[in-house]
Amino acid sequence: MDDYTIYVKTEKGEEEIKSRKYSVPLSLRHVLILIDGKSNAVKILEKGRGLPDIMNSLDELVTRGLIEALPSSEVDTMKADLIKAAKDILGAHAERVIKKVRGAPDTREGMMSAIDGCRKVVKLTIDERKAEDFTKRCSEILSRLQ
Repeated sequence: MDDYTIYVKTEKGEEEIKSRKYSVPLSLRHVLILIDGKSNAVKILEKGRGLPDIMNSLDELVTRGLIEALPSSEVDTMKADLIKAAKDILGAHAERVIKKVRGAPDTREGMMSAIDGCRKVVKLTIDERKAEDFTKRCSEILSRLQ
């Protein structure tokens, strides 16, 4: 599962919401209620701020057959790869870059523009070498998108 996975309730999940037939623990039920078929994991985390361990709850709901992941689009997968690259290369300094990647338009040009802006920020505020490493990794990732 990645940050851009979108979840939908299964028939069993819908039944649990209506009748509590499967006696799902309250902590899981709270997360199940957040599943709307439109929100990705990032949005669910935002909506469920304050709920404990949402990512593990999502995994458990999938395991129990109450929700399922929709196939992610190529762009969503690439954004997830770009975010992973930012975390790998920039570590604790990745948050600003991650925010830019998440907000980038879902086109190759839009993502390239966002990455160029990120490169400038990293070069000025963190380290020139990390900016080069990040740009190189992102170029490799974006080369898969035609």
